[in-house]
Amino acid sequence: MAVDAKVDLASKDYLGITPPISTAQPTASDHRLNAQLGACLDGLAIFEDEASAAERVGVLDTLRRFVREWSLGLAKERGVTVERDDAPADGGGGLPAVPA
Repeated sequence: MAVDAKVDLASKDYLGITPPISTAQPTASDHRLNAQLGACLDGLAIFEDEASAAERVGVLDTLRRFVREWSLGLAKERGVTVERDDAPADGGGGLPAVPA
């Protein structure tokens, strides 16, 4: 089902497709509840510590290198010319870099 109506993005006062639930500034209650939620999540220890993040990044980097070498080997087996010097460093795809 096609939609014929065009949305004039310049006339919208919000980003995205759907309007925001609210554009009101946070209240004192919102700030209090946000702090309580943060404390609860911290207490559950669901946030990743720096050591775990570094290990995860290392594993993903190793996986990226394995996949790149495998794909280059497969391309070579199939007779696809791969100019390693001209190829993008990330192989043209893959997992995005994780900010430090």
